[in-house]
Amino acid sequence: MSKIQRFTLLPLAALGLLTLMACSAKPEARAKVDAAALAGFTAAMQSALINRIDAANQGTLVGVVTLKLTLDRNNRPTACKAVRSSPAHERLLPIWANASPLKQLKQLVEHECWRTTYPPVPESLFEDGHVDVIAPLVLMPRLPIPMPLH
Repeated sequence: MSKIQRFTLLPLAALGLLTLMACSAKPEARAKVDAAALAGFTAAMQSALINRIDAANQGTLVGVVTLKLTLDRNNRPTACKAVRSSPAHERLLPIWANASPLKQLKQLVEHECWRTTYPPVPESLFEDGHVDVIAPLVLMPRLPIPMPLH
């Protein structure tokens, strides 16, 4: 059984946005691709997920979930599975935020995963024609924007 490359996108909580902070890969994968290509892919993947899920959610669902995504060589998803995040990731949600039911979070993330247009994956990251991405996601509540005083 061959090992599929796995990337982990780590979350950073920020109000009103689904945000991701960094991408880390197994050492073998890092050795195959230069840092600039990996950083570019990470930024583009973060942007794709942020834009799609945040636009669909609009701050209505709040919580933390981990997306496990598999992309083929055409950058199309072949698997989208949202699962409960680790307690360490769940602690990124502010204590004042009321988390939505996990089932609703998972449904939203999986639905948007299939609809997202993903960036090109560096060729050297593929093994057996696929690459796995693991993205802990923090969906934050939208705070009301204060009206300017006249």
